Amino acid sequence: MTSRSATLLQNVPTITTTRQRSKRRPGETPYPVKYSRQMADFDIWDHMFLTNYLGSLTIHRFPTPPSVVLDLGCGSGYWDSKFYGLDIVDIQPRLEQLEHHKSLARRIEWVHGDFLDGLPFESDYFDFVRIAGLGLAIPEDDWQPVLEEVYRVMKPGAALEVRIRVSLPARRDKI
Repeated sequence: MTSRSATLLQNVPTITTTRQRSKRRPGETPYPVKYSRQMADFDIWDHMFLTNYLGSLTIHRFPTPPSVVLDLGCGSGYWDSKFYGLDIVDIQPRLEQLEHHKSLARRIEWVHGDFLDGLPFESDYFDFVRIAGLGLAIPEDDWQPVLEEVYRVMKPGAALEVRIRVSLPARRDKI
């Protein structure tokens, strides 16, 4: 049976729970959701909801806005800071092509890579790191190394925000 939502899923090898970290080849990302234009649109709606509800894209209240932000799994990334968006998929808007977004394009750097393989940034660099919507993208035994890398790139006194959507396994016939 094929349903509309089935197109949003992709096959991921089953990883058994062990005491050791799972063996994963660099670049092999165990993310079970295909990031599509539809998902990017959902991210935009999510950003608009947060901004409208909280008055900010973040839950954390900053006395002064952070000047350098890292957003892991950035999706379409909307910030008013020097922004580094790291995502494994190249779906970010080409801001330099839009005349009214030229100043925004100077503040944003899209970085494509897999944060499970380490972060390509110098230590003590970011004022704020945000991890959002990556609950399914980070295998259970990879959370500690990911958070250690995040800690490495955070400036002393920087803030970390982790937003995870809880997803419970669904029966295959319901997908």
